[in-house]
Amino acid sequence: MIIAYLGFLSFGVGMELAYAENNKIPIIMYERSKRISRFPRGIPTVITEIQFNDCEDALNQLKPVLLKWNLLKWQK
Repeated sequence: MIIAYLGFLSFGVGMELAYAENNKIPIIMYERSKRISRFPRGIPTVITEIQFNDCEDALNQLKPVLLKWNLLKWQK
């Protein structure tokens, strides 16, 4: 699984997302009310996007996503 912060433009993050998608690695994308290109939003292995105000808010939103994903993964 990869958790990507998309608050700043970065070719490196885009390359990591492409690698993850190519290898069917689930992705959780973080954003902070900024314009995000269509490329990451169109990746089929993205399981969720989280918009947050601060670090605590991000962690509070991330925890249930990770718990749900982990439970679903092991039930298969």
